[in-house]
Amino acid sequence: MRDALKEAMWTGAGVIRTADSLSKVLSRIDELKSIAPDSQRETIGDLKGYLEFQNMQVLSNILCHAALLRTESRGSHYRDDFPEEDNINWLKNIVVQKDGCRMKTETVPV
Repeated sequence: MRDALKEAMWTGAGVIRTADSLSKVLSRIDELKSIAPDSQRETIGDLKGYLEFQNMQVLSNILCHAALLRTESRGSHYRDDFPEEDNINWLKNIVVQKDGCRMKTETVPV
């Protein structure tokens, strides 16, 4: 499962990305989340692997949502569908916070 998530992130949310590729990764994250076994772990190693996978899912989800929100390219974050830097609209940071069971994103000026 971790390898499948790593592959999806590299392919769709790597250095070159688009809204379509990021959306596909988000769908894959949801798919992997739904098939991840939710039973007790037999060993501490099983538990560690499962918790690492859960954390990878959360971080991947955050990264993809933030990358979708930023409709420009900046530094090594290249959007093939928005190839130019947009200093007029995007001199800001994206802040992600937990809001209950949901993720809340907002932008704040630099």
